[in-house]
Amino acid sequence: MFARGIKIKNIDFNTSKAMRFGVEVDPQTGEKYIVPPFNIIDSLGEAAAKSIIVARDKKNFTSVNDLKARTQVTNTQMKIFEDLNIVDSLSNDEQISFDF
Repeated sequence: MFARGIKIKNIDFNTSKAMRFGVEVDPQTGEKYIVPPFNIIDSLGEAAAKSIIVARDKKNFTSVNDLKARTQVTNTQMKIFEDLNIVDSLSNDEQISFDF
């Protein structure tokens, strides 16, 4: 895929879908990226993947603790997220945050 110019992004809590791959276009370069769904992660089933989407649609995740509290994600799955660097964009605990 790399030789054909196809690029793959990491799973993203803001753009990944529950069970389908998506395509994202970089607005500056026009390059297209494949965005994998949550359910490609071993041990993350359909129910947990959909719970992430439902919670995200209500409000974006502000921290790892927020993700744990509002979804069906287990501690084992959170460890996998950490190993795959998926939670790097989230802080570990709730800090004061303002939505401007």
